[in-house]
Amino acid sequence: MDKRKRTIKLIKEIAFVAVILAANAIIYTTTGYGIPCIFRLTTGLKCPGCGMTHAYIELCKGNLHGALGHNILSVTLMPLILIYLVYKALVFIKTGEQRTRAWEYVAYTICFIVLALFFVYRNFYPFLGNYHL
Repeated sequence: MDKRKRTIKLIKEIAFVAVILAANAIIYTTTGYGIPCIFRLTTGLKCPGCGMTHAYIELCKGNLHGALGHNILSVTLMPLILIYLVYKALVFIKTGEQRTRAWEYVAYTICFIVLALFFVYRNFYPFLGNYHL
Protein backbone atom coordinates (compact mmCIF):
# COMPACT_ATOMS: atom_id res chain seq x y z
CA MET A 1 0.00 0.00 0.00
CA ASP A 2 1.49 3.36 -0.99
CA LYS A 3 1.63 6.52 1.11
CA ARG A 4 -1.47 8.04 -0.52
CA LYS A 5 -3.63 4.96 0.17
CA ARG A 6 -2.38 4.77 3.76
CA THR A 7 -3.25 8.45 4.26
CA ILE A 8 -6.74 7.99 2.84
CA LYS A 9 -7.31 4.90 5.01
CA LEU A 10 -6.21 6.79 8.11
CA ILE A 11 -8.37 9.82 7.29
CA LYS A 12 -11.41 7.55 6.92
CA GLU A 13 -10.74 5.95 10.31
CA ILE A 14 -10.23 9.33 12.01
CA ALA A 15 -13.39 10.70 10.38
CA PHE A 16 -15.38 7.72 11.65
CA VAL A 17 -14.19 8.29 15.23
CA ALA A 18 -14.78 12.06 14.92
CA VAL A 19 -18.37 11.50 13.77
CA ILE A 20 -19.03 9.22 16.74
CA LEU A 21 -17.52 11.74 19.18
CA ALA A 22 -19.45 14.62 17.61
CA ALA A 23 -22.72 12.65 17.71
CA ASN A 24 -22.10 11.77 21.35
CA ALA A 25 -21.38 15.43 22.19
CA ILE A 26 -24.51 16.60 20.37
CA ILE A 27 -26.71 14.00 22.06
CA TYR A 28 -25.24 14.80 25.47
CA THR A 29 -25.58 18.57 25.14
CA THR A 30 -29.16 18.38 23.85
CA THR A 31 -30.50 15.60 26.11
CA GLY A 32 -28.10 15.58 29.06
CA TYR A 33 -27.51 11.85 28.60
CA GLY A 34 -24.14 10.39 27.66
CA ILE A 35 -23.06 6.87 26.83
CA PRO A 36 -23.92 4.72 29.87
CA CYS A 37 -21.08 2.71 31.37
CA ILE A 38 -21.96 -0.98 31.27
CA PHE A 39 -19.36 -1.71 33.96
CA ARG A 40 -20.89 0.84 36.34
CA LEU A 41 -24.44 -0.34 35.60
CA THR A 42 -23.54 -3.94 36.46
CA THR A 43 -21.11 -3.45 39.37
CA GLY A 44 -21.94 -0.03 40.81
CA LEU A 45 -18.24 0.86 40.59
CA LYS A 46 -16.78 3.58 38.38
CA CYS A 47 -14.46 2.38 35.65
CA PRO A 48 -11.41 4.54 34.79
CA GLY A 49 -13.36 5.99 31.84
CA CYS A 50 -16.47 7.01 33.78
CA GLY A 51 -16.99 10.74 33.44
CA MET A 52 -14.99 11.07 30.22
CA THR A 53 -18.00 12.30 28.22
CA HIS A 54 -18.70 14.99 30.79
CA ALA A 55 -15.00 15.90 30.93
CA TYR A 56 -14.80 16.04 27.13
CA ILE A 57 -17.76 18.45 27.01
CA GLU A 58 -16.21 20.61 29.72
CA LEU A 59 -12.93 20.72 27.80
CA CYS A 60 -14.82 21.79 24.67
CA LYS A 61 -16.26 24.64 26.73
CA GLY A 62 -12.76 25.57 27.92
CA ASN A 63 -13.53 24.52 31.51
CA LEU A 64 -10.39 22.69 32.61
CA HIS A 65 -11.42 22.63 36.27
CA GLY A 66 -14.79 21.09 35.40
CA ALA A 67 -13.09 18.44 33.27
CA LEU A 68 -10.76 17.56 36.13
CA GLY A 69 -13.77 17.16 38.40
CA HIS A 70 -15.42 14.62 36.12
CA ASN A 71 -12.34 12.56 35.31
CA ILE A 72 -8.76 13.63 35.97
CA LEU A 73 -7.48 11.26 33.27
CA SER A 74 -9.17 13.46 30.66
CA VAL A 75 -6.45 16.07 31.08
CA THR A 76 -3.55 13.89 32.20
CA LEU A 77 -3.41 10.49 30.52
CA MET A 78 -5.68 11.14 27.52
CA PRO A 79 -3.48 13.88 25.98
CA LEU A 80 -0.51 11.51 26.19
CA ILE A 81 -2.49 8.79 24.47
CA LEU A 82 -3.56 11.26 21.79
CA ILE A 83 0.07 12.27 21.17
CA TYR A 84 0.99 8.60 20.90
CA LEU A 85 -1.81 7.94 18.40
CA VAL A 86 -0.65 10.88 16.26
CA TYR A 87 2.88 9.44 16.36
CA LYS A 88 1.61 6.01 15.29
CA ALA A 89 -0.45 7.59 12.49
CA LEU A 90 2.55 9.50 11.16
CA VAL A 91 4.74 6.39 11.26
CA PHE A 92 2.02 4.43 9.45
CA ILE A 93 1.64 7.07 6.74
CA LYS A 94 5.38 7.47 6.24
CA THR A 95 6.49 3.83 6.35
CA GLY A 96 3.39 1.64 6.48
CA GLU A 97 4.84 0.03 9.59
CA GLN A 98 2.42 -1.12 12.27
CA ARG A 99 4.62 -3.20 14.54
CA THR A 100 4.81 -2.44 18.24
CA ARG A 101 8.22 -1.64 19.68
CA ALA A 102 9.50 -2.62 23.14
CA TRP A 103 9.18 0.93 24.50
CA GLU A 104 5.53 0.90 23.48
CA TYR A 105 4.88 -2.21 25.56
CA VAL A 106 6.49 -0.44 28.52
CA ALA A 107 4.22 2.58 27.91
CA TYR A 108 1.16 0.28 27.69
CA THR A 109 2.13 -1.30 31.00
CA ILE A 110 2.55 2.10 32.66
CA CYS A 111 -0.86 3.21 31.33
CA PHE A 112 -2.45 0.01 32.62
CA ILE A 113 -0.91 0.52 36.07
CA VAL A 114 -2.11 4.15 36.16
CA LEU A 115 -5.62 3.06 35.13
CA ALA A 116 -5.67 0.29 37.75
CA LEU A 117 -4.49 2.63 40.52
CA PHE A 118 -7.02 5.26 39.47
CA PHE A 119 -9.79 2.63 39.52
CA VAL A 120 -8.86 1.53 43.04
CA TYR A 121 -8.48 5.10 44.28
CA ARG A 122 -11.76 6.44 42.92
CA ASN A 123 -13.79 3.45 44.12
CA PHE A 124 -12.25 2.50 47.44
CA TYR A 125 -10.54 5.60 48.87
CA PRO A 126 -13.83 7.03 50.25
CA PHE A 127 -14.26 3.86 52.35
CA LEU A 128 -10.88 4.21 54.06
CA GLY A 129 -12.13 6.94 56.37
CA ASN A 130 -9.20 8.58 58.18
CA TYR A 131 -6.63 6.28 56.59
CA HIS A 132 -4.79 7.83 53.68
CA LEU A 133 -3.12 6.13 50.76
